[in-house]
Amino acid sequence: LTPLLPALLGDIGERTAQVRCDWGKTLTELAEERYLTPIREWAQRHGTRFRSQTYGIPPVILSSNALVDLPEGEGSQWRGFSTTRWASSASHLYGRPVTSSETWTWLHSPSFRATPLDMKAEADLHFLQGINQLIGHGWPYSPPNAGEPGWRFYAAAVFNNHNPWWIVMPEIAKYLQRVSFLLRQGKPANDIALYLPTEDAWSGFTLGKDSVNQSMGALLGPDLIPRILDAGFNFDFIDDRAIDKAGIPYSVLVLPALKRMPKETTLKLDEFRKRGGIVVDAAHIGDLAHLYTPDFATGDAAIGFIHRKLEDADVYFVVNTGNQPVHTTARVRVEKGWEGDWWDPMTGRATPAGTSAINLNFEPYESRVLVFSKHAGAADRSSREPEETLDISSDWTVEFPVLKHSVDMHQLRSWSDDEDTKFFSGQAIYAKTVAIPDSLVRAGREVLLNFGEGTPSTPSGRPGPGMRAWLESPVHEAAVVYVNGQRAGVVWRPPYEIEVTKLVKAGENLIHVEVGNLAINRLAGQSPPDYKLLNLRYGVRFQAQDMESLRPLPSGLLGPIRVISR
Repeated sequence: LTPLLPALLGDIGERTAQVRCDWGKTLTELAEERYLTPIREWAQRHGTRFRSQTYGIPPVILSSNALVDLPEGEGSQWRGFSTTRWASSASHLYGRPVTSSETWTWLHSPSFRATPLDMKAEADLHFLQGINQLIGHGWPYSPPNAGEPGWRFYAAAVFNNHNPWWIVMPEIAKYLQRVSFLLRQGKPANDIALYLPTEDAWSGFTLGKDSVNQSMGALLGPDLIPRILDAGFNFDFIDDRAIDKAGIPYSVLVLPALKRMPKETTLKLDEFRKRGGIVVDAAHIGDLAHLYTPDFATGDAAIGFIHRKLEDADVYFVVNTGNQPVHTTARVRVEKGWEGDWWDPMTGRATPAGTSAINLNFEPYESRVLVFSKHAGAADRSSREPEETLDISSDWTVEFPVLKHSVDMHQLRSWSDDEDTKFFSGQAIYAKTVAIPDSLVRAGREVLLNFGEGTPSTPSGRPGPGMRAWLESPVHEAAVVYVNGQRAGVVWRPPYEIEVTKLVKAGENLIHVEVGNLAINRLAGQSPPDYKLLNLRYGVRFQAQDMESLRPLPSGLLGPIRVISR
């Protein structure tokens, strides 16, 4: 290689690409031989499993994950290339039942700004990419003498009891647990394999730019993945080694624009075609839905799905990834004679869904589970009677126990609007006695407490590694609701309502709501940390994100609050 080393710096003619490709392949083989293989062997000798984020530099490839027991990804870019799908694809190809992802790093900067809805919005994007175990960031250590809200890790949200909305963390965790469990059942059911041009990535390497996965975004282009998803399919990545070892266990193989492919792969593609497999190149991707029946087609780019195949059922996890409600119809490929049920992953409640044409009425960032089987057919609980409502937005008593302070709110407003509570972070208790007429609680009707609707906000467009939910909540940021002394449930995501049918009665009802806001308000009222001595001793090891312009944020119940009977 020595006389050809200039090829790693510039163009030496027709041999440039081949030299770089050989060099990149060698780096991959060395990473596998001297890093991944010894660690896996060590883990096996010690009776444990090897979990690895197998991407980046040195330039491991997708199939390097065959040397990993628990592949792990990172990144919420479900409509683009991500190492999250890179990891789950390897699991699907090499028979690994569990795939994890590093989740919530950089979520809604600065630290302590992330909300429960932010957590859900990002977690759902990982689920859509085949993840079924979340590795959450983070729970930063904070000594008692650090005070409130304590220390924070600069690049992650803070999910501990220093966060006032911690009161609803049990319900958030149950949701994440249920979906993770569900997505481990059966087998993955993606129709499409998207070929990764690994040799093109190697042949484009130069010194200091030698990562396979970091090359893939440009090699695949910005439009290919969205067009596959918008056609009604989900997909896995596949590479040359996987095709050699596992074949092509998919119905359709999509080829991006590429320059190089090993001869062995071209022969495998010929065999795949002879067996009835469909090969589509990027130039003809618009024909995809005409060549193979879509799995779950909606025509709405905000709707995502992941499909699991069980022996006696098809399970779809369906998500509205956007901040606007979605009202559309999904055309689903269903076994003849099977019916569908919607399962609410928050409550477990089942409602009928129908057959192949499924009505989708999703709130912003809402998710549901759609289950098809020959045994499905939940009872139809929908009412044909008109909806009745009772507005209870006015005249609440709000107590701040920590401050030994209470306020009578004739009209709901943010805590940050009052000087006494402008910089308060914690919990407050809203209380009110409500007279409910007989007509709202008569037999056969469902009674709900509704806390208002979210207001879509406009994405800032500012570049950055993190994400957030672009929806302003009527509940800042989470609430635990009690009716007549009984815990009714929690409110932290759309739809901002809970069922209270069995807890309310005709006549007077005592409602009290414990609300937790963000720790940001407390931080906004404090002097920023001084890191000068720390930096002098250790150097500048990090830059705290977005801490220079902190201000108190809306807090509490903003309403309107209604009792709804339907």
